[in-house]
Amino acid sequence: MEQLIDISIRLQQISAQMAWLQQQVWQLTMMQGVGYRPSPPQGPTARDASAEERRSYVDQGSCRGCGLCVRVAPRTFRMDPQTGRAVALPEPRDPPSTIQMAVARCPVGAIHYR
Repeated sequence: MEQLIDISIRLQQISAQMAWLQQQVWQLTMMQGVGYRPSPPQGPTARDASAEERRSYVDQGSCRGCGLCVRVAPRTFRMDPQTGRAVALPEPRDPPSTIQMAVARCPVGAIHYR
């Protein structure tokens, strides 16, 4: 079971890296004025908002309450004792890279960072 979780975590990390690479290619293409104009990536991993504007949230319908996000970014997420699920704090205090790591490690993809 742990191997499946590790594989799931790694797949989510790769997915986040691919979204970041897609954004980088798009930005370089736009800067160079090349004829190829892919549309900018959309979704929670798109890097179009500054860190100050970005907010994280946890989809309560998807969260299984494993607590992995709390272990990775304890100053951004906490466990709700009533529901047993993670919630995002209104004022995150972890660096954006740490929050993105928590997003990538969520085994069910319940964390969003926009």
